[in-house]
Amino acid sequence: MPGVARSQVTGTPIRQRRTPAQVARFFDGLDVLEPGVVPCSRWRAQGSVDEVPDEVAMFGGVGRKR
Repeated sequence: MPGVARSQVTGTPIRQRRTPAQVARFFDGLDVLEPGVVPCSRWRAQGSVDEVPDEVAMFGGVGRKR
């Protein structure tokens, strides 16, 4: 059974592992804000407590249209 059909039947989302470089390609044509493409647990609101977050196997970033 193809992945999409299996996901629709089982309700289990399809996951695709990507490296930070592969995730960064989604931001092509955008200005990527600091700290760039990093583990999602590294994103913190300004003024938050400086603590070392647990690492997660999920990468993200914020981009702004030029």
